[in-house]
Amino acid sequence: MKEKELKIGIIGCGGIARAHINGYAQNGNVELVAFCDVRKDNAQQRANEFKGRSYTDYKKMIEEEELDGISICTPPSTHKEIAIEVLNKGINVLCEKPLAISTNEAYEMVESAHNNEVLLMTAFKFRFVDEVLRARQLISQGRIGRIIMFRNMFGGTVDMSKRWFSKKEISGGGVLNE
Repeated sequence: MKEKELKIGIIGCGGIARAHINGYAQNGNVELVAFCDVRKDNAQQRANEFKGRSYTDYKKMIEEEELDGISICTPPSTHKEIAIEVLNKGINVLCEKPLAISTNEAYEMVESAHNNEVLLMTAFKFRFVDEVLRARQLISQGRIGRIIMFRNMFGGTVDMSKRWFSKKEISGGGVLNE
C-alpha cells in the first residue's frame, strides 16, 4: 500500500527554490501543488512545470490550498511573518536558512510551531551529505571515541557584496547576525 501523498507548496520561487523543488520531485510520496512568488512569472513557470497552481500572495495560497507542508524560500527578513502565518494554519514548514534575522524572531517561530503542534525545520542541506551522515553514524556507534571537539567547513570564495546576502536589513547579517 502506498503511503499518503503529501501536498507541498513553495513560497518564493527564486534560485534556492529549485533545490527544494528537485528534492520534492524525487520523492514519490510528494505532490507539488502550489507555488507562490511576488514575481508572477516565477510562480507560474513552476506551476506549469508541475501542474500546480500559482499565487503572488502566500496568504491566499494557504487559504485556498490544503497543504501538508510548505518550503519557505524567501529572503530571511520575511521568514518570521510567513512562517508564523503558515504554522498558525497548522501547516508544517521547511524554512531556508537563516531561520530568522534575530534570535527573538526565531524563538517566536519555534513557539508558534510548538503551539500549533506542527514541524518547523531549517533547511540545512549539509546534514545529508554522505560524509556528515557517515561521521554521525561513527559517533553514534561509539567507534571513534569520545568527541571533545569537532569542526566542519564547507566553503569557498564567493563575492556576495552586491547580493541580498550582504544587506543586513534583508539577511539579518549572515552567520554573525546578532
